[in-house]
Amino acid sequence: MGAPIFPRNVNNTTIALSAIPSTGNTCQFAHIDAMLLSAIFFITSSDSGSLVMAMLATGGDSEPRSWIRAFFAVATSVLAAALLMAGGLEALQAASISVALPFSFVMVLLAISTWKYLGANVRRNDKLRREAFIEEIGEAYGLETEATESTTKRSDSWWRGLRN
Repeated sequence: MGAPIFPRNVNNTTIALSAIPSTGNTCQFAHIDAMLLSAIFFITSSDSGSLVMAMLATGGDSEPRSWIRAFFAVATSVLAAALLMAGGLEALQAASISVALPFSFVMVLLAISTWKYLGANVRRNDKLRREAFIEEIGEAYGLETEATESTTKRSDSWWRGLRN
């Protein structure tokens, strides 16, 4: 058995790629594969990002026009290239963090409002189920019950409205 291709203590991708032996077909194929996979990753990510930005710019259109999508792909590519030329990877990382940090506060507020809404929805659902149960018992034993919200609206009527 020959020596392992990668040393055991390699923790960096760049070091791992440079540790591939420089002779034979293994090296050529490994470097070509690494470049090809990196290109596929970046192209796919750019395509997905430009689709989302185009959808947001067109008001949620699930099939935005091609030129709008291409504009956002080119704009983000030019911006990333400019940041890389201006200060390297550190500038790109700093810009990403500075743009994403304020949005993290928005995400926290969205999580809090979702939690509150779901809690209110569960309470309303429980109330409507109790009222429906009381109404069923009243009908079963011939008792009169007060008119409640459940006589006009079921707890899952909003869900059925979404599916139709």
